[in-house]
Amino acid sequence: MLTSREPASGDEKWSTGLPGMGFVLFADNPELLGSVPLGADRIAPSHEPGKMPQLLGFPIDGKVYVVSPALGEATREPVEPGRRERIVVAGGRVLHSVATPRDGGCDIQVTARDTGGGKVWSIPKGQHLRTIGGGGCDQRDQPAGTDTVLVSVLPDGREQLIETGLGRPVLTCATGEHIVAVDAQRALVRSADGKKLTMYEHDADRPTKPKQLWTRKVNPEASAAIRGGVVVLVDRAPDRVIVLDPGTGRVRREVRTEAEVLAADAKGLLLGQRRDLGYLAFD
Repeated sequence: MLTSREPASGDEKWSTGLPGMGFVLFADNPELLGSVPLGADRIAPSHEPGKMPQLLGFPIDGKVYVVSPALGEATREPVEPGRRERIVVAGGRVLHSVATPRDGGCDIQVTARDTGGGKVWSIPKGQHLRTIGGGGCDQRDQPAGTDTVLVSVLPDGREQLIETGLGRPVLTCATGEHIVAVDAQRALVRSADGKKLTMYEHDADRPTKPKQLWTRKVNPEASAAIRGGVVVLVDRAPDRVIVLDPGTGRVRREVRTEAEVLAADAKGLLLGQRRDLGYLAFD
């Protein structure tokens, strides 16, 4: 049984039955077939609560059950992916990524459908969502991004950010550039030589004209992520953690430390090193 409750009171809003979701002995969330945040060295993966996705995709017994939180029920008959297919549920769409071995490579096709199964958009053949990991064409990885934007790779190797509603590109990188962090409005891009970070503001209504907000020179070994509404930069030589305002690039806090960033919010960071924990306030 899947149940929605009011956060403050715990009162039940709706519940719907799903097969295979019985009693378990661990307090973990069931796997969802959505996107995952981009990873970064010495910065823990994001576990921040965000806006409720438009659709939730539950993989159960080889099928995918798509549930609408707004309706409180499954939106259609379960989707049964093919052997070469991976299902991703994002931005109110059900994405079908099919990777077929051909001529020593992979023939990849990504198609987005609405809750009724109708085709809404597809990306050019050969462009993929970075779901393939390791050898062969097995799609083991979930795509990186948010519920509204996903990182894709063009046939020529350039990275692109696409919005999930209509599949339009909102940011296209130059050759050798890499998208290192995204949120619903912004994307952080590392230059081909690794020595510069540039923050862009993307807009689905202006898909060909992302706005450049700021740039910053960095150590090629530095890592960066968007966590808790701020940009966290973990540098080396010397080891330090730098917190930047995402809109302006202004330094909000800087500290010399070898600790890892475990969590962040708008007011501070939780740092950890071996058995030690510490809270670093920005102001």
